Amino acid sequence: MGKDFLSESIKFASGHWIDISLGVLGIFLVTVYIVINNINIKPPGHFGKSKVFIIEPLSNPKIDAINTNDIFRNGFCKSQNGSQSLDKSCRGLSKKSCNAVKCCVYAHEEVADKWGCVAAENGGPMFKSDKKGVPYTYDTWYYLGKKYPLKN
Repeated sequence: MGKDFLSESIKFASGHWIDISLGVLGIFLVTVYIVINNINIKPPGHFGKSKVFIIEPLSNPKIDAINTNDIFRNGFCKSQNGSQSLDKSCRGLSKKSCNAVKCCVYAHEEVADKWGCVAAENGGPMFKSDKKGVPYTYDTWYYLGKKYPLKN
């Protein structure tokens, strides 16, 4: 059986040597072209999104919920560069979100008779007047969900 295979292989190669030579020459030319033009045929290392999130189970949901709220409260405030950007960011928050962060209050402006979220410090509105110097008249505000009336 081994002799038959070997003799048949030699017979096939001698009958198709031109076809085999052209195939080997084609593979060689393609390899030379790839090397000369520095073509990378490797697939990319990853497909899709590059961020990896690790989700761990909560050991104590009550404590972890408190820590998550603190992270949100502190993270929002720390992410603001200055007081003007903080006020602008606070004004974009909803009432619920405004009452969840430590650096904003949900205040009622008496003269304009409207509610809105504004920058805060020490549990009260940070700015007492607008850019033109016109004073704000806040009579009531909510800080972390607790109502604070202004007493003159």
